[in-house]
Amino acid sequence: MYEQTLLAQIVNPDNLNRAYKQVMKNKGAAGVDNMPITALKAHLSLHKERLIHQIQQREYKPQPVKRVEIPKANGGVRLLGYLRSQTALSSKRLRKF
Repeated sequence: MYEQTLLAQIVNPDNLNRAYKQVMKNKGAAGVDNMPITALKAHLSLHKERLIHQIQQREYKPQPVKRVEIPKANGGVRLLGYLRSQTALSSKRLRKF
């Protein structure tokens, strides 16, 4: 029961819009899929229903994160991960919960 309620909240249009606005507000770089965030709106217009269906059916699989090492002043490295644009949006939706 709780699981169905949580899924309904995740795919709620208001929540989807808030997540999209947050991704746009952050002005992130293109993900590992090379999709600039400016193209995300058009992508979602075409694929939103499929994405929602995949989430509801538990078929959505986030793509692997691209890991890069950023050199630090002390000689060490900092690991940084790049998400696909669609994965970044999904991540924003889920952080609320």
